[in-house]
Amino acid sequence: MKPEYYPTRLDELETFLGGLKTGEVRVFGTSAGGRPLHVVTYGEKEEITRTAPLSAAIESTKRETFYGETTKQVLMIVSTIHGGEMESIAGVTNLMSVLETGEDLKGKAWPDIRRDAAKLRLVIAACANPDGRAHIPDDKDDPTTWTEEEVHAYRHGRYVGGEAATWPKCKAPLPATEDDYEYFGGYMNDAHVVPDHGYFLGPAYSPEAHALIQLALDEHAHCVLDCHSCESGPFMICGGDVLPKPIAEAQFRVDGAFRQKLRERALGAKPWTVTGKAQTLSLRELYWFIAGAQTHTFEAPNGMLPGNQWKHDQIVDMYLTLFEVFLSIGANEDFRVVRRP
Repeated sequence: MKPEYYPTRLDELETFLGGLKTGEVRVFGTSAGGRPLHVVTYGEKEEITRTAPLSAAIESTKRETFYGETTKQVLMIVSTIHGGEMESIAGVTNLMSVLETGEDLKGKAWPDIRRDAAKLRLVIAACANPDGRAHIPDDKDDPTTWTEEEVHAYRHGRYVGGEAATWPKCKAPLPATEDDYEYFGGYMNDAHVVPDHGYFLGPAYSPEAHALIQLALDEHAHCVLDCHSCESGPFMICGGDVLPKPIAEAQFRVDGAFRQKLRERALGAKPWTVTGKAQTLSLRELYWFIAGAQTHTFEAPNGMLPGNQWKHDQIVDMYLTLFEVFLSIGANEDFRVVRRP
């Protein structure tokens, strides 16, 4: 049975957000299916006057026209852009518990997180694809118990005829149609679009993607951490063919710091790093190209793969270790990889 400190359902998330006393909860957008997109912020927002888009600011060498002048770094965390990858809901709710009380939902103190978070502005998109999350039955809210067949169905859906809609085949065509699918899994919103690949389809099809990019712009995020999960995690996706070299270098550096922390805490650090290679512009890249944010993609384990089985408390500790690393960098260094000369 899933423990109480591991909320992953939409109703559990709503109840948790309703009990926050320090974090400011607001709705920053609406999903394709009309569900609210919630963001929780901690720390005072520093207003800036932006007078140029990122590309113009860089080429003109007047970086301040985009970044402005701020004293605090802004870290934005995005949870569950794929509705079947719900582990990050448990991760961010436990993070918010630490920020509110000093302890996670199982009663463990994380003093470094609370100390460093006080030096930043923290922006948490609590569930970025509530439509996809709602596609999964409430009694299937614990992926550590899923069979392999359920993993494929609940994460990516099932084609007409019963074939599993496996990754990455399920990414196209978009929008998908009911002629193709007999069951839309957690990957897609109610417009049958995978939100992180839907930005260029427009806000009618992928309002979640547009709302997230606008949130990063409005909050002038210096770093965006996008939380996913799969059977073989934990790992981060670093580099690739699209992002500029300084971003890739920052990604590899954070990956190394995180894996070192996992090793110190016996939390299943991988001996390898995953390198992004696809020549594509998904939300991962757009957080940089539009919002000017250092961008990171994290894949947690879902706990069900034989040989990589995780307990709920280990997944929570792994997420909080991840957040600890990012908060430390934000409190003591600079996420911005493009600075004024």
